[in-house]
Order: sequence, then C-alpha cells, then structure tokens
Amino acid sequence: MCLCGEPLAESVTDRGVVLPGGEQVPFRRNTDYVICSKCLRMYRATDLVEGRVEPVGEDESSEQTTEP
Repeated sequence: MCLCGEPLAESVTDRGVVLPGGEQVPFRRNTDYVICSKCLRMYRATDLVEGRVEPVGEDESSEQTTEP
C-alpha cells in the first residue's frame, strides 16, 4: 500500500509485480520503480520486494518550503 492508502500492487516478487487489476510487469533492472496511480509517489521495486514501503525522494523529517 502507498502512504496515501492506494494499493501499489497485488503481489511483488523478485521477478516482477502484479498490478491492481492483474497486469503482470516483469522487472528489467534493479532501478525499476512502481508509481502510485493516485498520488504519483514513486517506490523502488527492489524496496517493495524486500518489504520496505518508502517513497523515493521523500524525507518525513524535512518540511517542504515554498517561496512567494
């Protein structure tokens, strides 16, 4: 599950991912990503295989700032 609550995949193995709806996507390299269809957060496929669900590029301890 994504941090937003949306399912990322029905299953994940070292060979690939089965997306919600049943589409099977094989991994081609260790830099493949899975993207949430709702909020567009990116996850490393290798992290999902290992059971980690941490979005790429997000650091919860830092706050985003915007300039006027």
